[in-house]
Amino acid sequence: MANRMDHTEAKSLLPLLRSIAREVRERRSEIQRLEALREELDYASLTSPEGFAATLQDLDNELRLHQRCLDLAICELYALGLEVPSVEPLTVHIPGTSNGSKVVFYWQESVENALS
Repeated sequence: MANRMDHTEAKSLLPLLRSIAREVRERRSEIQRLEALREELDYASLTSPEGFAATLQDLDNELRLHQRCLDLAICELYALGLEVPSVEPLTVHIPGTSNGSKVVFYWQESVENALS
């Protein structure tokens, strides 16, 4: 963790954290949906492999795109000097100072955050 922030500076990151969390949530959800669909198509292809090859390839491309976008959202947090110990739920550690001591401010995506 590089630059340390005071409580006010850390608090000013909350709108950005919520925005990035929304992006991460949407990407996670879409990846889960596409992985489930891929699993179903993969199973169906056992009986008709010719009919699903192109669809599976398109699905794989879409999955890679969503994973790349998810990775970029997480990289944005690292670029701010934050740590991301977990992506599900999204957990962010913000290096800080309080009363002259080093601290780590903690923010985690919650059900309340997920609904907003």
